[in-house]
Amino acid sequence: MKTIFKCSLALLLFASVSACTPQSSVGNTNGETVPSQTPETETNSSNIKPVTEVATVPQVEGFTMDELFDNGGGGCGMSLWKSGSNPPETILFFNGTEANSTLMKINGEFVKFQRTEATGEDFYGQKNSQMFISEDGEIEVTVDVELGEKGEIESVGIPQGTLQIEQAGETVEIPVVGDAGC
Repeated sequence: MKTIFKCSLALLLFASVSACTPQSSVGNTNGETVPSQTPETETNSSNIKPVTEVATVPQVEGFTMDELFDNGGGGCGMSLWKSGSNPPETILFFNGTEANSTLMKINGEFVKFQRTEATGEDFYGQKNSQMFISEDGEIEVTVDVELGEKGEIESVGIPQGTLQIEQAGETVEIPVVGDAGC
């Protein structure tokens, strides 16, 4: 009796699981396969992104001076680091005086940028407000800084600013400080 009860319970469980599982086709009494009557969800709607295009917040990482030079950067220009870390532990952004010398480390990779816009006061090849785009066109960076006191040897402090990074519709804003010089 126990065996019959267990078999009946197992059969009932299997039937309910099968009935609740969406099927793409079902068999009819003639043994033919016909499409299921289960409505299918439309996946190409403009408000639904395919799994391969899931947006992630850009991960901005700092880098050392050695890493900067190893990746073709360094020299005259502007370096920015996270506000509150003085002296800087690592640099978040570097823009040299030479064209296309802008570097950041995003999502574990060094990324080169080209400046697309610049407004404000001119200092060591920089401006107070600058916009950049990555070489692949997928990451945009906006830099806004205030100039501070002039340094002893061809430099100027940057007591405050913001670094805004946009990638795949996600934006990160980081308060920064730094310096520029030669």
